[in-house]
Amino acid sequence: MGASEVILLIFLIPCITTEETEVSPKAVVTRLSDWTDAFSGETVTLRCGIRGGEPSDWLYSFYKNGEYLKHVSSGPEFQIKWVDESHNGDYSCRATRNRDSQGSEISEAIRITVSAIPMPVLRGPPQIWRTEGDSVTLSCEVTGSTTGWRFHWFMAVPDSSAWSQISDSREAGGNYTLSHVALKHTGVYACKAVRGEPPYHTGFSRPQSLWVTSFSSLSSVVVSPNKTQHFTSESLSLGCVEQSGSFSEWRLRWSSGKMDREVCAGSTCRISSATQTDSGVYWCQSASGERSSPVNITVLTDGDVILESPAHPVTEGDPLTLRCRYRYQPSHISADFYKDGTLLQTSKTGEMTIPAVSKSHEGLYKCSNPEKGESPESWITVKVLLKPAPFSSLLLPMGCAGGLVIMLVLIIILFLLYRFKKLKVVNSGKVPILDHTRTRVSLEEVMGPNFPTATVVVVSPQPPLYPGDVVTLRCAIAYHISYKDWHYYWYRNGNEDLNMNKETISFRFPEEAGRYECAGMRKNHPVQSSRSAQTDIKYDAPPTATVVVVFPQSPFYSGERVTLKCDIAKYTDWGPYSWYRDNSPLPSQASEFITITLPQEAGQYQCSGQRKDRPHVSSLSEHHHIGCKEKPTPSIRSDRVAPVFTGNSLNLRCDMDKSTGWTFYWYRNTQTSDPVALTDGDSYSISSVNVSDGGQYWCRAGRGDPVYYTQYSNDVWVVMSMGSL
Repeated sequence: MGASEVILLIFLIPCITTEETEVSPKAVVTRLSDWTDAFSGETVTLRCGIRGGEPSDWLYSFYKNGEYLKHVSSGPEFQIKWVDESHNGDYSCRATRNRDSQGSEISEAIRITVSAIPMPVLRGPPQIWRTEGDSVTLSCEVTGSTTGWRFHWFMAVPDSSAWSQISDSREAGGNYTLSHVALKHTGVYACKAVRGEPPYHTGFSRPQSLWVTSFSSLSSVVVSPNKTQHFTSESLSLGCVEQSGSFSEWRLRWSSGKMDREVCAGSTCRISSATQTDSGVYWCQSASGERSSPVNITVLTDGDVILESPAHPVTEGDPLTLRCRYRYQPSHISADFYKDGTLLQTSKTGEMTIPAVSKSHEGLYKCSNPEKGESPESWITVKVLLKPAPFSSLLLPMGCAGGLVIMLVLIIILFLLYRFKKLKVVNSGKVPILDHTRTRVSLEEVMGPNFPTATVVVVSPQPPLYPGDVVTLRCAIAYHISYKDWHYYWYRNGNEDLNMNKETISFRFPEEAGRYECAGMRKNHPVQSSRSAQTDIKYDAPPTATVVVVFPQSPFYSGERVTLKCDIAKYTDWGPYSWYRDNSPLPSQASEFITITLPQEAGQYQCSGQRKDRPHVSSLSEHHHIGCKEKPTPSIRSDRVAPVFTGNSLNLRCDMDKSTGWTFYWYRNTQTSDPVALTDGDSYSISSVNVSDGGQYWCRAGRGDPVYYTQYSNDVWVVMSMGSL
């Protein structure tokens, strides 16, 4: 090699090395959220990034299970709204640079698995009865999903079905704590979770009841006889009594956990023969909504043993006697007594006495007898006495100066209370502060019957409503003067304030379906409207799609062609259609009917339909399994086992699996010639045979167009004998 060639090679080596070692940039696909799971109806956003930088002139392509999905001209994000199970799969991306068409390597795939709309789980104390002053913590969690959730807490009082939101959902956290429960905390609690932007809401949890025993209520329930558990057919009386001893102005109410109602007509009620429907929680309620401490009554129908324990709280220091009672005579039996599941005492007489109860004796009690059975559990509340020091003992250590200061403070407090009460009376005819929980009462009392009336109006679309619809509501306020300066309030499902100061609001189904209300406020008179009646905005299920086999009828066999139809009950203008096999789309199939060949196209089939008008889409059908058997081989047999004489009858039968739509083909002496007969049934009969009818016979069956044939059967010989029998 000459010197000039060597010099040229030296100059070319860097160029060759550069081309061979240049590496395409690597694309990376990620989710724009802190969580990896996804639920039906949620929005999922993917982002395609380039390692080592992200120039502005890249174009991005996204793939699902290796198939091209979408090309983004600018911006590396790809958003999937209202995800469902059809979006399950592995997603990847790649990028191409505009100026030189350089392409990146395709990214590693990330998996998206869509689950059903989650139902949060509310967990509370194991016992739903608590004493005033106790601490109670409720927890809410989304099972199997722990990231990104904020929680809303709701409460409904026993005499109302309206839910009120009771917590600030702006901060994450699944616990709601009542440090010192009071009678006002008695009610039913529920929670739901929300995360992401736009906000994605779960459903409501199962509700949990909380009953608080109070010692400071103005009224109390009196039970006679004083016990919580009763046998069926026993009599008992319940009543409401004020601290003053009066029975008036209070009404006895009852709750079974599923419904609330007023008991009897007044403040007392006698049950002459108790039944299971009398079980429940009883309390007294005034016309203004004040409630007494509740009392639990159990009427035993299953079992023969009850625990006789007081229905009312036991005062600290007093004795407490528990009795285990049998339904039949003798009613007093030996028994084991338990508190919170722990054995306390075994008594031959069926009685257990605590000489002086304390707060530690509060809990769940029951009794049992190994032969007679076990009682239900009853909660026993202990009333703790507070013994304040005498007023004089507070003054003496402080001397005269300290005593005068305390007296002066008391006089000022009394004067302020007097002024507040007088101001309240003077202003009783003026506009009150807006109280959403008492709007119906305060407005009618203050403004009379002609105050502005709010109504929720569905603007679009008109019902029925379907998932995916964008619904627009309007808060219409009717008054004899039209005002334009209303400030609007919207509520969903009771007292969930939506924080939307608009006359019209829009939202998408199904996450935001519910019972909607609205109201209006303004600075001048009239300052507010009524709160509207609830308008239930609920959606109808989309039309149901079903995969139907048109031909042939099952069972199907290897080599057959099967025609399927996507049958949608409502409307006739469906199209195009979407078909899926084994959860993967079939992009080449968009018609109502498809024909598949077995076994290569066997699998689980689903379909759905689209149309121009509402509803725009049907439901995705249930899976329909299309499988096949091996090509069948029929069996031929004759009713003649001996030589056949001319003039005799002959019947041949072609046996195969029970199925429909077959035509039977009959062959004699050769399978290559045309059949000697075709029959719709599986038998071939000759009423009077001739010598020419003898020979070797086969059969086979066929169906469909083009005809699908079975295998040829075995052969059978028809041997003719000269003469006649």
